[in-house]
Amino acid sequence: MPRARLAGRGGRTSRPDRSDTDDEPISPKLARELARQIKEIRDPTRYVIVSAFTRRFLLYYDVRDDSYPMNNLESATLFKRRSVAEAVMSVLGDHHVIMTVRLGKNGAIKRVTPLGRLVVRATRRSPAECSDQRARWL
Repeated sequence: MPRARLAGRGGRTSRPDRSDTDDEPISPKLARELARQIKEIRDPTRYVIVSAFTRRFLLYYDVRDDSYPMNNLESATLFKRRSVAEAVMSVLGDHHVIMTVRLGKNGAIKRVTPLGRLVVRATRRSPAECSDQRARWL
């Protein structure tokens, strides 16, 4: 809101009169939508696409460069919505999993998904998938 300057040494500002503002009451639907958007913005949960071979060898996907930085979580793409991460992951192919991370107040990224589960999910295959893979190579 623009503030009017008062003439004087203190450099104080005056507040506009309440009659000057056109505040209309917001609808309950709009209030719910605004509350949902604020909650989403403040949520520190993010999602990362990972190709995991072992606990010490993780490749994090970077959309910007279309590359896989090894063991460097800071250079991975952080997705705000899981559905978007799943859509990108479906384009990439097999052996990718989604890892949940949380952003700290200082900007640090912490893993929420345990590495053991991550590696198991990335390497797990059903027998049908294995036979399909063999059929492709024959």
